[in-house]
Amino acid sequence: MLMQTTSKKLVQNICLLLPAALSCSLASAGDITLQPAVAADYYNLSVDFVDEADQPDISESVYKIAPSFSAAYDSKKLRVSSNLVAEKTTHSEQKSHNSSFVSYGVQGQALLIENLLTLDGSINKSFRSASSQIGGFNDSIFGSEELVGVTNSSVGLNLAAANSNMLQLRANVQLQRSKADENIDLADFGSQGISRYDTKSASAGFAVSSQANSRVIWNLSGQATESDRSQTSNYRNSTFAGELTVPVTSELAITTNGSVNKNSIADDQALSDGLTYKQYGAGLRWSFAKQSYLSLLGYRSQSGEQETRSFIGGEFNWVLSSRTQMSLTADRNQFGEQYGFSLTQASRFVRTQMSYSEGVDIQSRNNFISTQVGSFICPDDVLDLSQCYVPEDLNYQPALGEQQVNIFGRDIELVDVVSRFETGQVTIAYDNQRKLKLSAGLNYSERVALEDSAVGGSLNRKSKGYSLSADYAMSSKTSVTLSNSLSRNTYLNSDGVATDRVEDNKMWQIKLTSARSSSLNLTASLSQRESNRLGQAYTDKRLQLGVSYTFN
Repeated sequence: MLMQTTSKKLVQNICLLLPAALSCSLASAGDITLQPAVAADYYNLSVDFVDEADQPDISESVYKIAPSFSAAYDSKKLRVSSNLVAEKTTHSEQKSHNSSFVSYGVQGQALLIENLLTLDGSINKSFRSASSQIGGFNDSIFGSEELVGVTNSSVGLNLAAANSNMLQLRANVQLQRSKADENIDLADFGSQGISRYDTKSASAGFAVSSQANSRVIWNLSGQATESDRSQTSNYRNSTFAGELTVPVTSELAITTNGSVNKNSIADDQALSDGLTYKQYGAGLRWSFAKQSYLSLLGYRSQSGEQETRSFIGGEFNWVLSSRTQMSLTADRNQFGEQYGFSLTQASRFVRTQMSYSEGVDIQSRNNFISTQVGSFICPDDVLDLSQCYVPEDLNYQPALGEQQVNIFGRDIELVDVVSRFETGQVTIAYDNQRKLKLSAGLNYSERVALEDSAVGGSLNRKSKGYSLSADYAMSSKTSVTLSNSLSRNTYLNSDGVATDRVEDNKMWQIKLTSARSSSLNLTASLSQRESNRLGQAYTDKRLQLGVSYTFN
């Protein structure tokens, strides 16, 4: 009911505000950018199955062509970017596996009230492997028949009012939907319920805090989300937190905080009670530099109906400069001790990003996709670290003229159950400001379903991997890039213990880029993917040669 009421009111407001915002925005001059491109690839594909009696080996040539088109409009009041990719793949032997896919994405932001209110919206469609039980490495080259189109859309209102002479306030209301194509034969996916993947979520949140220059520091924040999941029962999450810090001396202060986190699953009261967590604490904060402090607090906490327990926690926040800062937190959650860590460092030659987090959520709201962790957003064909950044939004899509420098990427099941997750990543990049650029990354994630995972099969898994790359500028317009990456998925049982099922994805790549009147990329790569899943263990080896041409 909350979600339906919120959704209805938000849509009504958007219908009233959006035409006015667009008319005002388009009335002012803006920049329009159009960028067509085309890519062609050749693959020498070899797939060796362990049990050839069930599945004969495959050896063939595969050809892929993918024209694309990107467009962007940018003005003071409106920003819109879009991309469209049409992909056609032809097999020399397995004609029945020839495929065609069209993916797209549109993102926009309208400024409704300057320095106060914005309207954001996005919609994108991509094709993903529906289930690792069918095939963990499916793509348009091998296993395209198991790919499922997934459309993600969102719209939201964001309010932000920040001034050193008044309260600082942020608030947001958002609608999201993640939906798989309906033209899926459920029999192809057994009893996994993939074709029913359709989750609608509505959320609202706020954060209010003291003045930026206030000696007494306080803040309050809250967030409520309700998700309607077609595969299973509704899921509701709400959080509320507050903090008050009162100075005693110029460096020492008394601090207290508290939080409540509730996760409610319809028709599962026992699990809902176990996922409810409350804590409050009091202690001291030592400010040893501007915006840098160390807090130590004594806490009391309770999970569900369990006994209240005591523990020591705290936070360390160190701001060395506007480009370099580090934070570390230690407290508890529903499952025991909880830690968080982040480090951002940027200098003329080196840029570093480290982070670690834990939490509880559903897939459609918190994507457990490793491509979104351990990546930089950089200008197209220019790995200039001073211009790269790490996006705060895990679902961020590169805008026109941007590229995402990934560690490695993997999709997961199209099943939306409540899960406990951990993610961590380290990325380091070096630029000598002349010809050489180097980057390295490590990635870790773990996911364990808290609900009955029978609807989705093998949901629980641990992923880890690395990536290395070196870019050398042979001239001002031409560069060559060498890269190597490895990712490994280890599947876990219902207790989170590793099983014998492991998947490896290895890749070696060389890329030649020429950016003269137009951008020409030549790519050669060698990859090997191994899966020992029950019933169809195989090794996928492929040599790829590709060329792409972007019209500037």
